[in-house]
Amino acid sequence: MSGLRKCCSATDSAGDDSRRLCVAGGSSFGTHGSFFRNAANGGSRALRAGTLDGVVSVPAVGRQHDHLRQSAAARNGAFSRVLSTSMNRRHILSLFAVTAVPLPARAATARIAILNSDNPEPLGSLLRKSLRGLGYREGETLEIEFRLANGDAAALPGLAAELVRLKVDLIVAYLTPAAVVAKQATRDIPIIMMGAGDPVGSGLVASLARPGGNVTGTSATTSEAGTKILGVLCDIIPSLKRAAVLTNATDPFTPSFLGQAKRAAQLLQLDLRTVALHSGSELDPAFAGLKNDKVQAVLVQPSLPRDKVAELAIRHRLPAIAPTRSFAALGGVAAYSPNLEEIAQRTAVIVDKVLKGARPADIPVEQPTRFELVINLKTARSIGVEVPKSVLGLADEVID
Repeated sequence: MSGLRKCCSATDSAGDDSRRLCVAGGSSFGTHGSFFRNAANGGSRALRAGTLDGVVSVPAVGRQHDHLRQSAAARNGAFSRVLSTSMNRRHILSLFAVTAVPLPARAATARIAILNSDNPEPLGSLLRKSLRGLGYREGETLEIEFRLANGDAAALPGLAAELVRLKVDLIVAYLTPAAVVAKQATRDIPIIMMGAGDPVGSGLVASLARPGGNVTGTSATTSEAGTKILGVLCDIIPSLKRAAVLTNATDPFTPSFLGQAKRAAQLLQLDLRTVALHSGSELDPAFAGLKNDKVQAVLVQPSLPRDKVAELAIRHRLPAIAPTRSFAALGGVAAYSPNLEEIAQRTAVIVDKVLKGARPADIPVEQPTRFELVINLKTARSIGVEVPKSVLGLADEVID
């Protein structure tokens, strides 16, 4: 109690009587503390005499002040009795009792990885935004490890093995090559595909409805999409008769991508040339050959180096299209692709389910329902292609 006691001196109006008024806790009493301070500063008035259950002590000094003390006691007897009863030591001490309020337990931090084979998309930032919308906070409840192969397929196995050694909670694999390598690296860590092509045909899952194993996620293709993209190319160039498809020979998705393109070419009565590329160094001679073969337009597989492909297409004045939005932004004439926000949001929901204990084997693979057409009118003009107004009217975005 001594550490909480505050004492002040008071002198009566005659100047010959000094007393000490000690109040536990000083001014922390609110109205009662104010009353005590008034008693101390008010000379011989109110509570200059008597005790407050031993806490307030004013010794009697001098007979000449007996009548003052008796008068004070008489005037304030009722109040003193109430105060003595309600403000006893136990009550005063309870005012300073420290109640231990436990802090809310901090949520466990999830540690995930994003493995990207090439061509960083806005998907990375969109996925993070979608996870924030689900309540995850980077640096607080979420840590993300990023690994990018920069188009080097040979680097993917080493990056995937590194993530396995880190024992991340799950791996988000962007595009088919990254998903296939991640699956080869681990059967224990959940793998969430993001925008993979033909997961069943690539051997990533047993079926879209029941994936089985440790892989699920989102696909970037539907059976209709392969046909639609060549149809868009025909709409942009109504006189199109001969086209080419550039494929990535190292991408497990290539057989499915090429199969879709060939079926679409047959329906559209196009002469389709196939060019399989093993590395970026083969792009220059490939475009030179396309020009010599009088190819009018090019369909590009998304796992190829898009910036280099777009640059060469402009140089050789060849309209090029790819099923990924960024291709048009990089200089391709057009892109017809799934809505990236939808893919990111659906992928984030699956990530959340897995982090909360759901098994990838039981989570169906989701396919896109919204597609976007982007036209790069600036590129089209630069290579002498006049895009019909009807096509421009259908575009979700026109780059000019």
